[in-house]
Amino acid sequence: MRSFQLLRRILVPAVALLGGVGCASFSNPTTYQSVPVRRLPDELLGKPREEQLDVPQPMLRQKAPKEHVIDVGDTLGIVAERILGDVNQAPPINIPAQGSLNTNIGLGYPIPVLEDGKISLPLIEPVLVKGLTLREAQEAIKKAYLDAQIVRAEQISKILVTLYRPRQYRVLVVRQDSGGTGQTYSYGQNLQFTTKRGSGFVLELPAYENDVLTALTRSGGLPGNDAKNEVLIQRGVADVELEKMPSGPVPGIRTSRIPLRLRPGEPIPFKADEVILNNGDIVYIQSRDTEVFYTAGLIPPGEYPIPRDYDLDVLEAIAQVRGPMANGGINFNNLAGNIVSAGVGNPSPSQVTVIRKCPGNRQISIRVDLNKAMQDPRERILVQSGDVLILQETLGESLTRYLTSSIRSTFIGTYSSGRGAIGAAQINSP
Repeated sequence: MRSFQLLRRILVPAVALLGGVGCASFSNPTTYQSVPVRRLPDELLGKPREEQLDVPQPMLRQKAPKEHVIDVGDTLGIVAERILGDVNQAPPINIPAQGSLNTNIGLGYPIPVLEDGKISLPLIEPVLVKGLTLREAQEAIKKAYLDAQIVRAEQISKILVTLYRPRQYRVLVVRQDSGGTGQTYSYGQNLQFTTKRGSGFVLELPAYENDVLTALTRSGGLPGNDAKNEVLIQRGVADVELEKMPSGPVPGIRTSRIPLRLRPGEPIPFKADEVILNNGDIVYIQSRDTEVFYTAGLIPPGEYPIPRDYDLDVLEAIAQVRGPMANGGINFNNLAGNIVSAGVGNPSPSQVTVIRKCPGNRQISIRVDLNKAMQDPRERILVQSGDVLILQETLGESLTRYLTSSIRSTFIGTYSSGRGAIGAAQINSP
């Protein structure tokens, strides 16, 4: 009975002292309103990223036809004896420059395809060649000269049509990933602020190579880990003069989203013709600087990026930021160099509160028990963008730490006495 009364006299003031001085375990505002992980709805758990697969890269490239189809902007090479050039003069030859995507060797005099899809030749009316292959255009030109009775039948075989230079598509590529340059500034021990300059490219893509894959390849490759796993294509020009930022889509501008990773069985959200680029299109690769999570409480406060292509659960996140976990609450950033505390040691903090944003400008507090999470995978909630991880002790862990570190007892007694000799011992606990 006396022992119980003594213990009560010790515990009651201790609990009152802890609450009075504002112990974090007692004053944590998220403790009593948080929801355990097991009671969390599935829609708030988030979808794993590791199950996503890369979109096959040939889907980002257009399928070229077996024969070149003539269109506006093409330049044809035409050989026509007695019509273009002197009889004894060899026709000019166009050899592509080294490193050029155009591999066609053009033979003949360059004749451009005009805006109406026709070409102008001497002595005959303009010939419509848009939508024809080179072979069909050659026959159309032969027929036009025969109908005009300008050449004889034996000369018609000397008319030749080749592709002197394919049409070009000018597109812009704007990247906010590691293709640009930047500088990182540090504030304190765990806070960093990075300024990054984007990069831009003006590309001239030949016909049938004017697609997303070619544009990415010529501007630095697929998006890096610091960019979103998607490509945005903005087409058209605004139909109205904007005076302020609209809340919805801008009239005249159409945006296509090309994701680069999808889950198995997920439908492809873009059509084959959406990867084809035309004059004036803008290929935009967004940065993912905002995909971060935050730490607080017994974890050093900071902002940390979330991996793009693999999952990060609550245990891995705490380990990544070097937080205390199953080590008696010791911070590895301490200057003392001790990795084991004095005495029997302190309990490890195990209560993690994850503050997560929800649709409609709402949030939810999720309670995670690290001790259970180390044994049960269902407790290892995935960290989402914008999450705030707050590590604190439970009430029992806080009280145990207080008792083991603040209340000490000293026992002194005589273990030997005799004539001319006395021995004594002193024992401290805990």
